[in-house]
Amino acid sequence: MPRIQKDTVSYFPHYADASAGDTLSVLQSRFGNDGYAFWFKLLEKLASTDGHYLDCRNSTKWQLLLVKMGVTELTGVEIMKSLVEMQAIDKELWDSKLIWCQKLVDNVAEVYKNRRREIPQKPVITGRYCITCGTNIEGLRSDAKYCSDKCRQEGHRVTDKRDTKNVEKGITTEVNAITTGDNPITTVVIPQSKVEYSKVHKESTERKEVSSSKNFELFWKSYPKHKSRGQAEKAFSKANPDEQLLATMLATIERAKKSADWQKEDGRYIPHPATWLNAKGWEDEFPMEGGSFGKYRGQPQENSTNGPGSVRRTIYRPDNK
Repeated sequence: MPRIQKDTVSYFPHYADASAGDTLSVLQSRFGNDGYAFWFKLLEKLASTDGHYLDCRNSTKWQLLLVKMGVTELTGVEIMKSLVEMQAIDKELWDSKLIWCQKLVDNVAEVYKNRRREIPQKPVITGRYCITCGTNIEGLRSDAKYCSDKCRQEGHRVTDKRDTKNVEKGITTEVNAITTGDNPITTVVIPQSKVEYSKVHKESTERKEVSSSKNFELFWKSYPKHKSRGQAEKAFSKANPDEQLLATMLATIERAKKSADWQKEDGRYIPHPATWLNAKGWEDEFPMEGGSFGKYRGQPQENSTNGPGSVRRTIYRPDNK
């Protein structure tokens, strides 16, 4: 079976005097240890991602990246803004919600030289794609930005106030296409023996197990009640969430933490994590601001101000008589 080679590296230079550099000095002065941790976690993610770039046009992937970076969306956006200002991250690509660090690629160039392979090239924006999910929308009208009403609602919900002046586009490199239909991904294949395949399959399985373990740790850290971890791990493994579902779980947990049921009596009524997972708690609905209900995506339902089920709110201020 042929072996597909990916443009990733397992390490990159971390110089002893990195903290004295301009990038980290500014990040630490503005954001403290969060700035330091964000930068090196981001470099680790870029190094281990095929092609050494991150596509954050999908809001779910952006939210998951923030979870892994350990910062709020507001802090994440501000840190990225600082990185762009210092030219640590490519400004043109970040305007289209792609993250590319040319210096990182330059620092690992020797690895590709030893592999006798071409160094990954900076992505180039081409084509027209849905702002929210990245689906090709070439067949839709020229001013279309979304592939469906669902993506339009999701795009409007995103809090980072995306710049939609430039229609989101597909991604290609200067050498090979990556996402467009006309130019599929091209990879180098190498004949492989059964023994080699067995080794690669084992390594792939081990990587998946490590990834699943890391995802569970993200879930466990986010969930407010730490009870019956063993049962929770089994339930999490059974659910086997991909990145999108994990991001949905984490977002729903954050909303649930603010609900009356979960805050009542110091969290007495928060279900055990295994119970929540087995019951697919990420599909629960919670009351939103204004009293209306919506699922984890935060999409409010129609609610007449005078009809049945409407909620009337009175805002009390200190100067009210």
